[in-house]
Amino acid sequence: MTSVSPVNRYIHDIFGCFHDPKWTAITCFCPCVTSYRVGKKLGLDYWGIASVVFYVLFWAAVALCIVIAAATDTYGFLEIIYIGLWPFTFIVMRMRILMSRMKHLEGGDLENVILGWECCWCTLCQMHNHLEEGDQLITNEFKPQTGPAPQYQQ
Repeated sequence: MTSVSPVNRYIHDIFGCFHDPKWTAITCFCPCVTSYRVGKKLGLDYWGIASVVFYVLFWAAVALCIVIAAATDTYGFLEIIYIGLWPFTFIVMRMRILMSRMKHLEGGDLENVILGWECCWCTLCQMHNHLEEGDQLITNEFKPQTGPAPQYQQ
């Protein structure tokens, strides 16, 4: 008989990104910081570093497109910006799939890909909040009791 791992739920739903306003703002303006932290907490340092590299390269490409558009009077760079986010989005989707497998979380690979594609930032916030609060729940659950030792009667 094989044992089946229990399936856990995320602490917040996908659109519960405003649960922690500070990290929501950080994720909106610089999502590579959040993705790096998620990767680090999962032990996937290389995915976190890759997300930072791709995001920095993305903004370098955006700056180059703006300079080219200003110099040539062409404004077709929005497609390049959209395509430029694909590698970062792919990394977030991949980290969500790996996190779901490692933590036995609900949702299959296809669902994780769709959610990661639909709102990359919400997905990052959800993963970050789950890892932060999950660690706190585990820490609080196994925290040693403080106070006087119980007295036993003989």
